[in-house]
Amino acid sequence: MRSKRFDKKELKIVAATSLVIFTLLASLSATFSWFKAYTTVGYNAENFGVWSDSSAVTAKNVYFVKYDGVYGGMASKLTNENHSLVMSEYDYIFTDRNVNTPLFIRVELEGFDSTKNLTVEVPCLGDYKTGTNAYVNNWLSNVICVKFSYGLQSGSSVVKDTYTFEENTINGGVAKTVYEGMRDRAVSLPGTPFVTDATEGTKDKIVSIQIPKNTIPSSFVTDGKTIVYLEFDYYVTSDVNLVRSYITSYDTVIEEPNRIFTSDIGTIILRDSD
Repeated sequence: MRSKRFDKKELKIVAATSLVIFTLLASLSATFSWFKAYTTVGYNAENFGVWSDSSAVTAKNVYFVKYDGVYGGMASKLTNENHSLVMSEYDYIFTDRNVNTPLFIRVELEGFDSTKNLTVEVPCLGDYKTGTNAYVNNWLSNVICVKFSYGLQSGSSVVKDTYTFEENTINGGVAKTVYEGMRDRAVSLPGTPFVTDATEGTKDKIVSIQIPKNTIPSSFVTDGKTIVYLEFDYYVTSDVNLVRSYITSYDTVIEEPNRIFTSDIGTIILRDSD
């Protein structure tokens, strides 16, 4: 076997993961191309998917929010023209630095009823391994998990997010405050990975998160409006580290692990139900 061009044990930055969420439905969408509130699907004459929305909840403003080394936090408004952002790198050596790797999607909801159930589904396309290959594919879904949360952590309390996001890009200020509140709130919440068993190489193609009715307190809802968050982060627990599983899967093969994960995240679905 030929030698590797770099030592995997010295691989400091594993990846700058590009979370590009875009579908062919962009020109047909009344809202953002990647974020749908729907319950049924129909088709037009050209066989493009058309979402038939019978769900009351809709997304008003959607922002990517992440850590920024200069400003402490930054927010970028999601539009049909701006629908991508780079996740923070995972530090394979100094793992304590990975506290700031989460990428949040901050969603202002309208028509929200806390007495209804809420479902969030995040699909992916990529397989864990291809054919009889021993190594893990460099799909983003093979190393991350998804979390749902609401409210900002402030000391020992969870408080309502009352901040206003209007500009297309926000550096520092409210972006930093909201990022830190979301991060500290979500750190204790369990994440749901696409990969269900890294040893066996099994995964789900859809992460489905069910939020039972009355989970979000009525005090966090004003005139049917509330703010929720989806967090994308590397899946690392005391028992499982999907980044490590990805890297070590290349130990016995000629191929080298790619430092950049390719996004395979599809249209995110959000709907309510009785």
